[in-house]
Formats: sequence, structure tokens, C-alpha cells
Amino acid sequence: MHTLHYFVHIPKTAGVTVRTWLRQVYARDEVIFVYDGTLAEAPDALSFSRPELLRRVAELPASLRVLFGHYAFDTKSLLHDRCRALSIVRDPRARVLSWQRYVQKNGRSLSDPMLARIAASLDDGASLVDACAREGGVAEIDNGIVRMFANITGPAGAVDEASVELAKARVEQFFDYVGHVDWFEHSMQRIADVLGRPYAFVPSKNESAGGRSEQLLAGGGARRADVGIDEQWLAANTRHDEALVAWLRERFPPPDGVDAG
Repeated sequence: MHTLHYFVHIPKTAGVTVRTWLRQVYARDEVIFVYDGTLAEAPDALSFSRPELLRRVAELPASLRVLFGHYAFDTKSLLHDRCRALSIVRDPRARVLSWQRYVQKNGRSLSDPMLARIAASLDDGASLVDACAREGGVAEIDNGIVRMFANITGPAGAVDEASVELAKARVEQFFDYVGHVDWFEHSMQRIADVLGRPYAFVPSKNESAGGRSEQLLAGGGARRADVGIDEQWLAANTRHDEALVAWLRERFPPPDGVDAG
């Protein structure tokens, strides 16, 4: 039985770019995208919700090589004993900012009513802090990277130090590699090597018009204020993600010439 790779797509972490590459190097029946609904850029690709995927295990094609999607790493979703995992992370604060920008741009048209309400609040001049508080917190941006690796499903505030340790243990036991957006080409080459597929440069997809959120965060206090960042709130909502991503940088070091600090 061949290895089946379980690629955990952290929301707002180069997903469209990676999906584009996967569709280039795999046949349609070799990769399943795990989302609620079809892929916007490829409606004909195989795309199942997580419940549907698990319900249809017996029907999955024998040619299947990769599962890719917004689904947390859960040992119950390992379809056989040769399942292995992959992922890519990014700066946790930039990920939250990217999420804010995405919701503000698209939220009113998204199917999730909560996102539509948050988008409306942001459009009306509310801060992200206030918009999220009106919803009782938003789990996806409450240390959401740890949530995805450790399968933490509780409400905002549920992630703690023990969650970080569980995420690390899952990585050590099941993951072949975790890359980083800051060294994306290197990460993608490493992932291609693991999967045994060729890799060639894929232009960045779905990038915000104002540039990467990492650049906004690096732009100084005045520039950060322009996008309405509450530094204390952002730190509180990424504290455990920061710890995990720092550990991942050591566990899967960047290429030579990239600052590992």
C-alpha cells in the first residue's frame, strides 16, 4: 500500500498557490481537496467535505495520493497506517492580519453568516477586536495554527500550553515536513521531494492588493495603525501560535542565508 499524504492547509497560508501546483503534478483522481464546496479556481477538481470524505472511505480511488484542505490534523482521519502529514505555516500575526483583510474584502459574499457580520462591522468602522467580541470571539484566529495541528475545537480561549505540546507531539509522530511561507520556494521543493513529484515555480495566487501582510507588520507603528491593528489583542491571539512556529523553525530549519531568529 502506498503512502497517502494528509496536507493540512492552515487558513491564509498560500493555499491557492499550493493547490495550483498539486493540480499540475497530480491527475484528477490522485488528489482530493477537503473543503465545504468546490474550489473557486477549479470547480471540476475532486472536493469533499470532511464528513463526506470519511463517509466515502470505501469508495476512494486506489490512485489517491494526497488529501489537502482546511481540516485539522486528527488521527481519526488517517485512512490507513501509511498516512503521513505535511503543512506550511507563516508568521502568526501576519496570518491574522491577512484573515482580517480577506474578510473585509469578501465577507459579505461568503456563505458563513458570522464572517458576513464581521465584514459588515469592519465596513461600519468597528475595529477587528470589537467585531470579534460581538461574536464571542473567533476560534479560527485564536491561535489557529495550534488548533489545526492539535485538533483543538473549543471556542476562543480554548488553546493553552498543553495544546502547543500536543501539536508538537503530533508533528514529531506524523509529519514528514512543515514549511514556512517566508522561504516558500525552498519549502515547496522539500514538499515535492517528499511527494516524489517535480516542482517548478508557481506564481503567488490570491495575494491581497496591498501586498503581503508580513510587509504591513514590518512597516512600523504608523503603518500598522493604518490597518487597525491592536497590538495587545494580536499578541494575545497569537501567543501559542508564536511558540509553535518558533519550534517548527528549529525542527525544520530554513535554508542557508535565511535568518532563523
